[in-house]
Amino acid sequence: MKSNFLPGFRPLQAAVLLGLLALAGAAHVFGLDASFSLSALKVHQLELEQTVTLHYTPCVLAYIAIFALSALAVPAAIVLTVAGGLLFHALPGAVYATAGATAGAVAAFLLSRSLIGDRLQARYATQLHRVNRETDRRGWLYIVAVRLVPAIPFFLVNYLCGLTRIPLGTFAWATALGVFPACFLYALAGTQIESVSSVGDLMSPRPLMSLLFLALAALIPAVWKKARHQAG
Repeated sequence: MKSNFLPGFRPLQAAVLLGLLALAGAAHVFGLDASFSLSALKVHQLELEQTVTLHYTPCVLAYIAIFALSALAVPAAIVLTVAGGLLFHALPGAVYATAGATAGAVAAFLLSRSLIGDRLQARYATQLHRVNRETDRRGWLYIVAVRLVPAIPFFLVNYLCGLTRIPLGTFAWATALGVFPACFLYALAGTQIESVSSVGDLMSPRPLMSLLFLALAALIPAVWKKARHQAG
């Protein structure tokens, strides 16, 4: 019997998406995300640095691939970004982290859109008209703002954006633009990892307030235009 919620939606497609969400939960419950911890990074620091020195390009490609995979379900972006700064220095590490985060975000976005997004839009086009109109006009601003706030789950935003009509290209460059400031801050912390004892140290008020300020600044044009439109 076909579902009335999303016509043509096959059980296999639902299983894939639910499986990814289950993977994210299992990673936390069974401690898989603990493998991407600052303590583990410090324990293997010398070994990792030697490997990067001997095989720089393969290590960069492997790092980007691991980061991209983590963006699908495993919440490990902060520690991986710190690792990028430790192994590749601040600016290159931030660039590689941004590349990996964007690649993983695009993969999750396409997966969400192909599994649910297209059918959701077709089924509820009328109900989603106002949302689609807003994202068509200022969707990139919302993506940049959301990406600037590390507290908002990265992988969850990827899947939610796939349910909208935001173009893939817009999603990709807005994601890269939005994640780079945080990537640079955390990669910079990686160059001083001896002074960082836990992830909590990376969530100090000053850098978080700076990112929040940037997020609010990104939303100012959208809020201003909307207010002028309502006033007119």
